[in-house]
Amino acid sequence: MKLGVTVATYRRPKGLDRLLSSIAEAEVPKGAELLVVVVDNDPEGSSRDIVDQYASLLETHYEIEPERGIPFVRNRGVRAALDLGATHILFVDDDERVDEQWLVGIASARARLDAPIIAGTIISEFEEDPPRWAIDSGAFQRRIREDGASIDFATTANSMVDAELLAGRPGPFDTRLRYSGGSDLQLFAELHNEGHQIRCTTAATTYELYPQSRVTKEWLLKRQRRRGTNRSTTLRLTGGGPSRYAKRIVAGCYEMLAGLAQTARGWVGRDEVGRLKGRMRFMYGVGMLAGLFGARVDEYRTHHGS
Repeated sequence: MKLGVTVATYRRPKGLDRLLSSIAEAEVPKGAELLVVVVDNDPEGSSRDIVDQYASLLETHYEIEPERGIPFVRNRGVRAALDLGATHILFVDDDERVDEQWLVGIASARARLDAPIIAGTIISEFEEDPPRWAIDSGAFQRRIREDGASIDFATTANSMVDAELLAGRPGPFDTRLRYSGGSDLQLFAELHNEGHQIRCTTAATTYELYPQSRVTKEWLLKRQRRRGTNRSTTLRLTGGGPSRYAKRIVAGCYEMLAGLAQTARGWVGRDEVGRLKGRMRFMYGVGMLAGLFGARVDEYRTHHGS
């Protein structure tokens, strides 16, 4: 087993250093090899020095992708890992750090669950002490699924794919989604539609850091709309039929109405968290409908974190 960890980065030196430090401290499964490919989307190569600092601790490979956009960076990372002989490709973001047992856990889950795609668990952390509503709402914590759960999509934040599924595949990330995000959702949805299982594991944990610039209600609402939009964009680009479109329209309308009702209850009950959850649900529904008709939210034109 040759594990190829791919990291997309753009002017986030502290985050990249934090991530690489955690990978260097992670236990490698017995009999496995580890390599780390860092792809920098900064044409000036601002992350090179950070990667070079870990050359004595990790087998690191540094690449520059001058074409702006997350799919271009991810594609270069996949190609580099394949060229280096990786049998399994792992994805992790530069705003994450990995648990010491991350590599062991995700590799063992691959064998134990007998699935070619494994999605790990992500725990939220904050750069500064967050406001009370951010904790009470749970809005920044991704859903934690039980070990072995089957899902129909995944992301590039803590996941592993058998390399053979990506070898020879065009892209594999859709460059049309360069700023909106969602190219990972689309790829994993396509793989799932082709019959490849995606299973979750609680044995492989990463920790996602939220910078202060993201800990706002406005950012959360925009993210919810983007998430809804990306889910429907994935449906549209993977060829969903009329029945799936109809179900998505009904689901989007339901989310909007339920969100409005929850927001109203929050106002009546002076419940700040309830109002926020209602508004988030409403915006998710808006995104679900907008995505069916080609709308996008270009979240990744804006740079967050350091």
